[in-house]
Amino acid sequence: HKRAFGSDTVPGCYEDLDTAELVVLVGSNAAWCHPILYQRLGESGAHRESRKVVVIDPRRTATCDLADLHLALR
Repeated sequence: HKRAFGSDTVPGCYEDLDTAELVVLVGSNAAWCHPILYQRLGESGAHRESRKVVVIDPRRTATCDLADLHLALR
């Protein structure tokens, strides 16, 4: 985060996931690299069927199991 945003803090908060209608993960296996985020997505998704998760990653990862749509770009 420091190189990208100039600060070593996360540019958002977990509560945003609870109200989001769409979550897009690009090239990130959240199940492995961000387990807290992944758990929050699973928990909030169980309560909000209207929320969609899109994973854009050429790999089929554990995070894809949570996704409504997996775009495996080459």
